[in-house]
Amino acid sequence: MSTATPPAQTTGVAPAQNIAAERSVLGAVLLTDVVLPVLLLEEGLRPEHFYRDSHRVIWQAMSAMSAAGQPVDVLTLSTHLANAGTLEAAGGKAMIDELTGGVPGLGGVRRYAQIVIEDWRWRRRVDAAYGQLAATHDRDEAAHQRAVTTAGAELVATAGPNVFPLLSVADLANLEPPEFLIGSLLPAGGFSVLFGPSGVGKSFLALDWALCVATGLAWYGQETKPGWVLYIAAEGRSGLGVRVQAWQQARRKPDVERIRFLPEALNFLDERHIAKARRTLADLPEPPALVVIDTMARSMIGGDENAARDVGMFIAAADELCKTSGAARLIVHHTGKNGEDERGSSALRGAADLMAALKPDGAGVRLECVKAKDSEPFEPWNLHLDQVGESCVLRLGSNQAAIGEHERQILEQLSAGFGSSPVATGVLQRSSGVAERSYYRALKALEDKGYVTREGTTRTTKITLTEAGARALLPTTANSCPAAAAITAANPPSLGVGSGSSDSLATDDEQHAYDRARSLIEQGDAA
Repeated sequence: MSTATPPAQTTGVAPAQNIAAERSVLGAVLLTDVVLPVLLLEEGLRPEHFYRDSHRVIWQAMSAMSAAGQPVDVLTLSTHLANAGTLEAAGGKAMIDELTGGVPGLGGVRRYAQIVIEDWRWRRRVDAAYGQLAATHDRDEAAHQRAVTTAGAELVATAGPNVFPLLSVADLANLEPPEFLIGSLLPAGGFSVLFGPSGVGKSFLALDWALCVATGLAWYGQETKPGWVLYIAAEGRSGLGVRVQAWQQARRKPDVERIRFLPEALNFLDERHIAKARRTLADLPEPPALVVIDTMARSMIGGDENAARDVGMFIAAADELCKTSGAARLIVHHTGKNGEDERGSSALRGAADLMAALKPDGAGVRLECVKAKDSEPFEPWNLHLDQVGESCVLRLGSNQAAIGEHERQILEQLSAGFGSSPVATGVLQRSSGVAERSYYRALKALEDKGYVTREGTTRTTKITLTEAGARALLPTTANSCPAAAAITAANPPSLGVGSGSSDSLATDDEQHAYDRARSLIEQGDAA
């Protein structure tokens, strides 16, 4: 029986390799040697990982130059190879010069390195399998066949990234239900987008959520899962300090140790920035539960929000940043010209686990769930900005929890038809006109907010309207924060709010309040 030979010799098919990926890695280093430490230290790329001999020689030289603190570029690398007598083994000076011309983009260099390593691992598995076959060359046919079967099974079992994991129906049934950082609003470990027009208060809400997670405080009755938070304030640090102070004052100054702020733009389309950010996250005392990126526009410098490719690269970089920690990503984003939908490519919505819109609503704002991938959409929340100290905080509209459409139908029927008298839940459901499935969900939400009480057994449950529930039906009152004027988009004071004439001007006091509001909400990184 003849000895086993490698597949390239028996079938004419070359072992697993990607020459283009190898050249892209080497070319990227020559274009900017800041990626070299990332590939050496974080990806663990070594000379033996390369398939082509000349590429191994070049990477060995680059590694040695990096260890010696020498810059790596076309000229210094060629000189180093010539001095070491290995320039010809590396393909010559012409080969070095050509490497920089075939780099698709610096943003993908980490992935190119991973491809090189994955192919090397696969070559090792194939070599090991053929080694087992070679060991049976002087044995009988049955032993050789057993070796063939064993080698094939080991290749499949150890294929790693070359085989996708598959789930059965039973596996799906055993998957853990989705978890949340805040109530049923912000999914843990998910990719969430909070968007709205400029000046609506998105940054106030993102900061509110971030500080609630960092401190473990409930967000208006919504239980919070505490954890470390990184807040990337890409629009700058101005006004950030007074906002946190206002929040602490409103929340009675809780401990806010588990949050850190990055007060500058982080370009998610730049591999160097992402590598530095990963090291920064690793420096926290614990892996973060939440990373806030405020805003997307300031975090993809040089990219096009309307290009699906650029938005996809931003999403991939955000996922890569939080891959090790499993942190949730909350992206603060703007609306387009229509003021309704998020700006730019639909790739953002397609990738999101949660899309939440913050919109002007009279003297306040309204938080609505536009998309919830793995859960029921949450009911809308009515909020308003309330001045505290030198800044503002978000509070519930009319100091009451927001109510959805079905909840309002139930409350109105209770108030108009039964007053404060208890009513059987079946009677209330039929008289309210709310479908049974939606009715019980809305009723549970009303009970959680303290707007109704439930008494009796399952068969004889009686529902009673509470005083808080009756107040929730009252019209929303004006905000106490001057910044509220800035988000009353339809009727700013300068257009004569409350005057009965669209041509009349606001009073001096009204205009002063409006100007003060605008300055408050536009400080620093207001979104």
